[in-house]
Amino acid sequence: MGGHGCRPSWGRYPALPLLVNFVYKLLGCDRTTRGHRHASHGRSPLPILVSTAGLAAYVGRRLVAENWFEIDQARIDRFAEVTGDHQFIHVDPVAARATPFGSTIAHGYLTLSLLPLLLEPIQLQPEGVSWGLNYGLDRLRFLAPVPAGAAVRAVSTLLAVENKGGGRLLMRSEVAVEIRGSDRPALAATTLAMWVLGAAPAAG
Repeated sequence: MGGHGCRPSWGRYPALPLLVNFVYKLLGCDRTTRGHRHASHGRSPLPILVSTAGLAAYVGRRLVAENWFEIDQARIDRFAEVTGDHQFIHVDPVAARATPFGSTIAHGYLTLSLLPLLLEPIQLQPEGVSWGLNYGLDRLRFLAPVPAGAAVRAVSTLLAVENKGGGRLLMRSEVAVEIRGSDRPALAATTLAMWVLGAAPAAG
């Protein structure tokens, strides 16, 4: 999930960080350089740390990422290579011009896969967590195509926080990915994030 401010211990799975970094680089989201895309101060953004008691104050509050993120054709082509989805509306600019879209468009699942990155500057993270997991999505809808070269950003509204016991908090948020210059978002969904409180497990 988007909780990169949380630094888990990988324990018996030392290759996982390498795999995560490989996926980021393959999609053009190198974790060592991506911060400049989000913030003018040149550093990677951190999640918004909130005490568990203070989370209630954020319910119903709309958070908007400050900066936009461009989805260019090169990124779309890399996603096509990763997924095997080479439909011409994504990878053939000449043929795509003859469609109602007028250009190539990003895969819907590419836009969805960027959610952790887009949400990172506005992600609410409970204080004292050891790690977090994406628990699922409700009511995911792809509402508008994202043309190649368009810029997007995330907006998020916390809907509810549930104490699931055992140090687990389930946070439900209404999120959308907006397209610059468009009245309709690219997608909308309810995200479910499970946070686990306590110290991270020891390595090894």
